[in-house]
Amino acid sequence: MAINTTAFAAPPQHNHEHISVGDVIHTETGNDVVIKINEDQSFYTAPLRNSLLRAADTCSHNQLEAYGSKTSTTSSYNKSDSTYCYKTRTLQNARCVQCKKTGFKIYGSWTDVKHSYPLFGSTCKKCGYKK
Repeated sequence: MAINTTAFAAPPQHNHEHISVGDVIHTETGNDVVIKINEDQSFYTAPLRNSLLRAADTCSHNQLEAYGSKTSTTSSYNKSDSTYCYKTRTLQNARCVQCKKTGFKIYGSWTDVKHSYPLFGSTCKKCGYKK
């Protein structure tokens, strides 16, 4: 079952969203905390209630693997953007490779989607931007 979820740490800032380790992500199912960021700006989260790993924990949850189907997260651009209509990124559940604990999530990097105009038209079919 695929569910679309909008996630944000702060309102998206068009092309330069900045996420840091420790940021809280508010989702429809609760709060998660960013635990790792990749070079392409994709990142991993853990449920906030379980994110504080104790010294007694036997697993650091450093190796996560995706499972299940990907869902798409979408964020609309400002209608004054002349190049891009909106941006998307994937969201997928993850589990620890070592201990198999679940509840982690993998957010893909943002992909920009350009405006789509009808033949001989000047208004974007997706967002209503007028060139």
